[in-house]
Amino acid sequence: MNELKIKIPEGIKITPELIKRCQLAVLPQIAENYALSICEKHFGKKFKLAPNNQKGYDLISECGTIEVEVKQTSCLGTRSHLSIGATWSKKGHNTHIMIFDFYNQSPRVSIIPEHKFYKSNFHGKAKLWRFSKDYNKNNQPTNTNLFLENEVKIKLNKYE
Repeated sequence: MNELKIKIPEGIKITPELIKRCQLAVLPQIAENYALSICEKHFGKKFKLAPNNQKGYDLISECGTIEVEVKQTSCLGTRSHLSIGATWSKKGHNTHIMIFDFYNQSPRVSIIPEHKFYKSNFHGKAKLWRFSKDYNKNNQPTNTNLFLENEVKIKLNKYE
């Protein structure tokens, strides 16, 4: 696994909890940056990061035809599910939802067309999107199968 070093102000005690929280806090940025190269290979187009706080997507193709919202999950939402949230308000503002699974030992990623993603299952008032943590097709079958059908094979330990 790669390491990233950060500077912490003097006087702050570095605890295991602080390290864990810092690692979780940086994952969305890592996912967005990793997503650039994955999208370029997957779609065969150049991509760039969207402006900060762009409603509905994090990446856009340079030609402007593909807008990708990037989500990642790194902890269990329930005992057997991974969850992503904060997607429902982005409906109609992107062409694809890209989901990184950083929970499992080997990261996995899926790029789901927006029209399929929003026809799948959402849970509760927060409209969480859940899928099986171990990719069991009988556990949250609609969402798990949608993730698997749109999974993109990635090469680990190689930035391209």
